Amino acid sequence: MASAAALALLPRRWRLAQAAARATWPIVPLALAYAVLLAASWEPDTLSLMMPGSWSEGLKSGRFAPQFFPTLDGVGALFARPYTAASFLVHAAVANLMAARAVFFDALAKGVPCAHSVLLCAVFGPVGVLAHEVTKLLGLRSRSAAAPVRLDGGAITLMPYARENE
Repeated sequence: MASAAALALLPRRWRLAQAAARATWPIVPLALAYAVLLAASWEPDTLSLMMPGSWSEGLKSGRFAPQFFPTLDGVGALFARPYTAASFLVHAAVANLMAARAVFFDALAKGVPCAHSVLLCAVFGPVGVLAHEVTKLLGLRSRSAAAPVRLDGGAITLMPYARENE
Protein backbone atom coordinates (compact mmCIF):
# COMPACT_ATOMS: atom_id res chain seq x y z
CA MET A 1 0.00 0.00 0.00
CA ALA A 2 2.77 2.43 0.94
CA SER A 3 4.63 1.60 -2.26
CA ALA A 4 1.53 2.32 -4.36
CA ALA A 5 1.00 5.58 -2.46
CA ALA A 6 4.59 6.59 -3.24
CA LEU A 7 3.98 5.82 -6.93
CA ALA A 8 0.85 7.95 -6.91
CA LEU A 9 2.06 10.93 -4.89
CA LEU A 10 5.66 11.40 -6.00
CA PRO A 11 6.21 13.12 -9.35
CA ARG A 12 6.72 10.37 -11.93
CA ARG A 13 9.88 11.86 -13.41
CA TRP A 14 11.66 11.80 -10.05
CA ARG A 15 14.29 9.11 -9.81
CA LEU A 16 12.97 8.24 -6.35
CA ALA A 17 9.51 7.44 -7.77
CA GLN A 18 10.96 5.37 -10.58
CA ALA A 19 13.30 3.56 -8.19
CA ALA A 20 10.35 2.77 -5.90
CA ALA A 21 8.43 1.40 -8.88
CA ARG A 22 11.31 -0.82 -9.98
CA ALA A 23 12.16 -2.02 -6.48
CA THR A 24 11.35 -5.58 -5.55
CA TRP A 25 11.72 -5.07 -1.81
CA PRO A 26 7.97 -4.42 -1.26
CA ILE A 27 7.12 -7.65 -3.07
CA VAL A 28 9.61 -9.98 -1.36
CA PRO A 29 8.14 -9.74 2.18
CA LEU A 30 4.63 -10.09 0.77
CA ALA A 31 5.68 -13.16 -1.20
CA LEU A 32 7.27 -14.68 1.90
CA ALA A 33 4.16 -13.93 3.96
CA TYR A 34 2.04 -15.51 1.25
CA ALA A 35 4.17 -18.67 1.21
CA VAL A 36 4.03 -18.99 5.00
CA LEU A 37 0.26 -18.41 5.13
CA LEU A 38 -0.37 -20.77 2.25
CA ALA A 39 1.64 -23.53 3.94
CA ALA A 40 -0.14 -22.89 7.25
CA SER A 41 -3.55 -23.01 5.58
CA TRP A 42 -2.97 -26.39 3.95
CA GLU A 43 -5.01 -29.23 5.44
CA PRO A 44 -5.63 -32.78 4.18
CA ASP A 45 -8.97 -31.82 2.57
CA THR A 46 -7.77 -28.59 0.91
CA LEU A 47 -7.17 -30.07 -2.52
CA SER A 48 -10.49 -31.91 -2.54
CA LEU A 49 -12.31 -28.66 -1.61
CA MET A 50 -10.50 -26.72 -4.34
CA MET A 51 -10.99 -29.37 -7.02
CA PRO A 52 -13.81 -31.79 -6.22
CA GLY A 53 -14.53 -34.68 -8.54
CA SER A 54 -12.39 -37.41 -10.02
CA TRP A 55 -10.76 -38.45 -13.27
CA SER A 56 -12.86 -41.61 -13.46
CA GLU A 57 -16.14 -39.64 -13.22
CA GLY A 58 -14.87 -37.13 -15.77
CA LEU A 59 -13.95 -39.81 -18.30
CA LYS A 60 -16.95 -42.10 -17.65
CA SER A 61 -18.93 -40.85 -20.65
CA GLY A 62 -16.05 -41.52 -23.05
CA ARG A 63 -15.34 -37.84 -23.59
CA PHE A 64 -13.40 -35.38 -21.49
CA ALA A 65 -15.75 -33.78 -18.92
CA PRO A 66 -13.61 -32.37 -16.10
CA GLN A 67 -15.08 -32.59 -12.63
CA PHE A 68 -12.64 -30.20 -10.99
CA PHE A 69 -14.63 -26.97 -10.67
CA PRO A 70 -14.94 -25.82 -7.05
CA THR A 71 -18.37 -25.62 -5.50
CA LEU A 72 -19.64 -22.65 -3.54
CA ASP A 73 -19.75 -24.78 -0.39
CA GLY A 74 -16.11 -25.79 -0.90
CA VAL A 75 -14.99 -22.20 -1.42
CA GLY A 76 -16.96 -21.14 1.67
CA ALA A 77 -15.33 -23.89 3.72
CA LEU A 78 -11.86 -22.80 2.55
CA PHE A 79 -12.37 -19.12 3.32
CA ALA A 80 -13.82 -19.92 6.73
CA ARG A 81 -10.26 -20.90 7.68
CA PRO A 82 -8.33 -17.85 8.95
CA TYR A 83 -5.00 -18.75 7.31
CA THR A 84 -6.66 -19.33 3.94
CA ALA A 85 -8.46 -16.00 4.11
CA ALA A 86 -5.24 -14.24 5.13
CA SER A 87 -3.31 -15.85 2.28
CA PHE A 88 -5.97 -14.65 -0.16
CA LEU A 89 -5.68 -11.08 1.17
CA VAL A 90 -1.89 -11.12 0.73
CA HIS A 91 -2.34 -12.61 -2.75
CA ALA A 92 -4.75 -9.79 -3.68
CA ALA A 93 -2.38 -7.15 -2.25
CA VAL A 94 0.49 -8.42 -4.42
CA ALA A 95 -1.73 -8.55 -7.51
CA ASN A 96 -2.91 -4.98 -6.87
CA LEU A 97 0.66 -3.77 -6.38
CA MET A 98 1.71 -5.39 -9.65
CA ALA A 99 -1.24 -3.73 -11.43
CA ALA A 100 -0.23 -0.35 -9.94
CA ARG A 101 3.34 -0.81 -11.17
CA ALA A 102 2.15 -1.71 -14.66
CA VAL A 103 -0.09 1.37 -14.79
CA PHE A 104 2.73 3.58 -13.49
CA PHE A 105 5.21 2.44 -16.15
CA ASP A 106 2.63 2.64 -18.95
CA ALA A 107 1.69 6.16 -17.87
CA LEU A 108 5.34 7.16 -17.68
CA ALA A 109 5.98 5.90 -21.21
CA LYS A 110 2.87 7.53 -22.67
CA GLY A 111 2.88 10.80 -20.69
CA VAL A 112 -0.52 10.09 -19.14
CA PRO A 113 -1.49 11.15 -15.60
CA CYS A 114 -1.70 8.17 -13.30
CA ALA A 115 -2.08 9.19 -9.64
CA HIS A 116 -5.79 8.37 -9.60
CA SER A 117 -5.29 5.06 -11.42
CA VAL A 118 -2.41 3.94 -9.20
CA LEU A 119 -4.39 4.71 -6.03
CA LEU A 120 -7.38 2.80 -7.39
CA CYS A 121 -5.09 -0.12 -8.30
CA ALA A 122 -3.80 -0.21 -4.73
CA VAL A 123 -7.27 -0.99 -3.43
CA PHE A 124 -9.35 -2.22 -6.38
CA GLY A 125 -6.72 -3.54 -8.86
CA PRO A 126 -8.78 -4.04 -12.04
CA VAL A 127 -10.77 -0.82 -11.46
CA GLY A 128 -7.49 1.13 -11.45
CA VAL A 129 -6.40 -0.47 -14.70
CA LEU A 130 -9.79 0.42 -16.21
CA ALA A 131 -9.44 4.02 -14.97
CA HIS A 132 -6.02 4.19 -16.62
CA GLU A 133 -7.43 2.96 -19.92
CA VAL A 134 -10.25 5.52 -19.73
CA THR A 135 -7.70 8.26 -18.99
CA LYS A 136 -5.78 7.27 -22.12
CA LEU A 137 -8.99 7.22 -24.19
CA LEU A 138 -9.92 10.71 -22.98
CA GLY A 139 -6.59 11.95 -24.29
CA LEU A 140 -5.39 13.43 -21.01
CA ARG A 141 -1.69 14.22 -20.89
CA SER A 142 0.57 15.29 -18.03
CA ARG A 143 1.78 18.84 -18.27
CA SER A 144 5.53 18.93 -18.20
CA ALA A 145 5.67 22.39 -16.63
CA ALA A 146 2.67 22.54 -14.31
CA ALA A 147 2.43 25.56 -12.04
CA PRO A 148 3.04 24.43 -8.46
CA VAL A 149 1.01 25.66 -5.53
CA ARG A 150 3.39 27.36 -3.07
CA LEU A 151 3.03 26.60 0.61
CA ASP A 152 5.29 27.69 3.47
CA GLY A 153 8.69 26.43 2.34
CA GLY A 154 7.48 23.85 -0.19
CA ALA A 155 5.56 23.34 -3.40
CA ILE A 156 2.81 20.92 -4.35
CA THR A 157 1.67 20.36 -7.91
CA LEU A 158 -2.07 19.71 -7.93
CA MET A 159 -3.55 17.64 -10.77
CA PRO A 160 -1.23 18.74 -13.59
CA TYR A 161 -3.53 17.32 -16.29
CA ALA A 162 -4.25 18.77 -19.69
CA ARG A 163 -6.05 17.55 -22.79
CA GLU A 164 -3.92 16.77 -25.84
CA ASN A 165 -5.10 19.83 -27.76
CA GLU A 166 -4.37 22.35 -24.97
